Amino acid sequence: MLKRIARGSIPVLAALLGLLAALVAPPAHAADIGVHDLETASVPAGYRQFALGSDGLDFDSIEWDDGAWMTYRFQSATYRYPVKPDTGLTIPNVGKWTDEDGTTRQIDMRLSVKEGDVIAFLPRKGRLWWRTVHTGKETGSIPYPDEVRSIWGTFTPADGRYGATMTASFTYHDTGESVPDTFKGVVGFNDLDGRDDQPDLLVEGVELLSGFDGAYRLKDAELAEYGTNGFSGIKRDAGDESKMNESPQILHRLTATWSGSSFAFHYSAIPPKAEPYIDPWGTFGPSVDAGDLRWTLNAKAVDKETGTVLRTWSGTVLRIGDKWSIRPPEIGGYRYAGLAAGSDALSGTETSTGLRNRLVVLEYVSNPTTMPDTGGHASHLPLAIGGLAMVAAMALSVLAHRRRHNHFNPPV
Repeated sequence: MLKRIARGSIPVLAALLGLLAALVAPPAHAADIGVHDLETASVPAGYRQFALGSDGLDFDSIEWDDGAWMTYRFQSATYRYPVKPDTGLTIPNVGKWTDEDGTTRQIDMRLSVKEGDVIAFLPRKGRLWWRTVHTGKETGSIPYPDEVRSIWGTFTPADGRYGATMTASFTYHDTGESVPDTFKGVVGFNDLDGRDDQPDLLVEGVELLSGFDGAYRLKDAELAEYGTNGFSGIKRDAGDESKMNESPQILHRLTATWSGSSFAFHYSAIPPKAEPYIDPWGTFGPSVDAGDLRWTLNAKAVDKETGTVLRTWSGTVLRIGDKWSIRPPEIGGYRYAGLAAGSDALSGTETSTGLRNRLVVLEYVSNPTTMPDTGGHASHLPLAIGGLAMVAAMALSVLAHRRRHNHFNPPV
C-alpha cells in the first residue's frame, strides 16, 4: 500500500492517518435498527407471532429453481451450489400468520442468492444450512467444484470474508401474493463461532442489511459489531449446538426482528490463521428472548456406596446474577460426606459465562447413630422473605438472591 501511495504523490503521513481513522472508526449501523440487551428488553409480541426457523423441515418439499443449482456430493453430504443469476429456492408453509382482520394463513418463503456470490446449501440435522465456500486458489474444507468455478471465477473478497448476500421474501401459500407491509416476524442467527486461539478475530457473522428493525442479544454476548448492522462471533467456538440456551452457545446467538414482506442479510466468515480455509455454516434457527434467560437449580442426595437416591428436590428458576447457597440437610441413618464428582457447588452465582441448568449432588454415608431425619419434608420449608427467594420444595436453605439494580424479570 505504501508503494502505491508514493506513486500517487500522496503524503505518506496523511495516508497513514486516514488508514488509522478507518481502523478505529465505529461500525456502521443504520439509524432505524435498535440493538437491545435481553436482560432489559423483550421481543415485542407483534413480532413473536411469526418465528422463522427451519427445525423439522421436510427437505423434499423444498422447491429449487429449475436449472439454477448444481448438486455435488462430498463425504456423504449433498451440497447445492447456485449456478445462475438470482438463484433461489422456495420453502412452503414455513409458518402461520394472523393478519389485522383475524385471518390466519400459511406463509411460504423464497430465499434467493445475490448474483456472483457463492454459497453451498446442505440439509443437516433436520435443518437447511448454508455454508461458506472458499473461492480463492486454495482448497477449502468443502469443494468449490470446477463447474461452479467456471461460472463465478476464482476470487478473494476485498474484505477477506467469504459468504453471500441472501434475501428472504414471504408470500401467502394459497395465492402466491406478497404479505402486506404490516407483516412482522422474528428470526434467530445462532452458533456464530469465534476462535479460541484468535479471540479478537471476527470469524463468523451476519449483517442485517435491509428490512430489519431490531437486534437482541445478551449484554455480555460474545458478539462483535462490524460492517452494516453486523454481529460476529468472537473469543471462542460457540460449542455444542444441542445446548442453545447454555453457555457458550447462548452468548453466540443473535435475535433479529423485521417488518414487511422481505429482509436481506449477508452471511460471511473470515479464515483464521491456524486453519486458513475453514468453511463454517449457518441457518435460520430459533430466536432467543428474555423469557429464555432462565435455568433450573436441582439437588439430590445419594448413598455414596450404592448410588441409591435418598432424596430429590425440584429446584427453582435461576436468572443471570442470581446466587444460590445450599445447606445439606440431616437424613436419618446417614451423615453428609461431601459433593459427588461432577456436582455443581453448594453455592455460586449464575453468571453470563456459565449459564446452564445446575444439579447439586450430595453424597451421604451410612451412620446408624445419627438422629432421625430432620430435613426434606414440606413442613420444614422456610418461606419466601422479601428479596430472598427460598427455593420451593427444597429443605436445603437455597437462597436465590435477585439482583436489585434495574433487574428485568421475564415472565415465568
